[in-house]
Amino acid sequence: MNPPHRHSRHHLFEPIGQAGQSAIASSRVGVVGCGALGSRIVELLCRAGVGSVPNGLLRVIDRDYVEISNLQRQTLFTEEDAAHARPKATAAARHLQAIDRAVHCEPLVRDLSASNAVRLLEGLDLVVDGTDNFQTRFLINDVSIHLGVPWIYGAAVGSRGLMAFVMPGQTPCLRCYVSSTPMLGTVESCDTAGIITPLPSVIAGLQVAAALKWLVEKTFVRGVQTIDLWSNESTFRRLFTETMADPACLSCGTKNLPSLHEEEHELVTLCGRNSVQITTGDALDLSAVSARMRTIGTVEENEESLTTSIHEGKLTLFRDGRVIVEGTTNPLEARAIVARYLSG
Repeated sequence: MNPPHRHSRHHLFEPIGQAGQSAIASSRVGVVGCGALGSRIVELLCRAGVGSVPNGLLRVIDRDYVEISNLQRQTLFTEEDAAHARPKATAAARHLQAIDRAVHCEPLVRDLSASNAVRLLEGLDLVVDGTDNFQTRFLINDVSIHLGVPWIYGAAVGSRGLMAFVMPGQTPCLRCYVSSTPMLGTVESCDTAGIITPLPSVIAGLQVAAALKWLVEKTFVRGVQTIDLWSNESTFRRLFTETMADPACLSCGTKNLPSLHEEEHELVTLCGRNSVQITTGDALDLSAVSARMRTIGTVEENEESLTTSIHEGKLTLFRDGRVIVEGTTNPLEARAIVARYLSG
């Protein structure tokens, strides 16, 4: 008796079947952010077989590294990943290859920005949001409209989460729903409001189910789906199902796509992280930096980054020119720390 095919349960599920599984395998999907939502999304997409034939692709884009506090909710990572401060994108790819070596996973340790977003997201059939901030989501939204590629928005904070499928030209875009980017500090995050362990898996499951439905049937459900896992009802609700795109929307209405024309932010305070990210603008020679930093203390090196403890806290340097300074939320102090240890 032949052993069952890896995706035999998809073959048995009538809406997918063998033809649908072939469509899933040959699809090209990008996931932006590989934290609480993103790490679960990429694992589910991998297990579903996305990008498991030569022309398929599962692209994972993330700017951050694994920390011990991530492990409470980011199911793909391990204590070893945190101990070595591995970039989330490369750590995810390493684990995904252990799950299904046929999946063509492309990890990109990058900060999605106006200067690289079109290049990093073009050529994809679908983009799935695993981020934790509206600045990046609005950028995904505008690139989606520019390229004509659908994307799936997701969010999870505390015990509440939501999901929406955004199809350029057919549904309202994120800017229609939200209008403008919320001011920093006015929206809760998992670093300020906490998050219960099962919530990211539930929202990621909704996002991946919507992704598979699109990849197989090219159909989607309108509106915003919400759930609160801590309420007595724990019921799903679907909102804005009749909402239409706003003709005056700067993204999908006027096609101004403001997020694609924003100036790059050299300094970004990472909410709830007691950290500041600095973009130097130049690629870093990690080998040279490592030699210098070893005169100060222990260095954890990865292919795309290195981390070292300093008197003020911790420095994590990325090959693409970013530095995360942990131990301060003051941008001027962070800049001074980088100059102190990396200049000269």
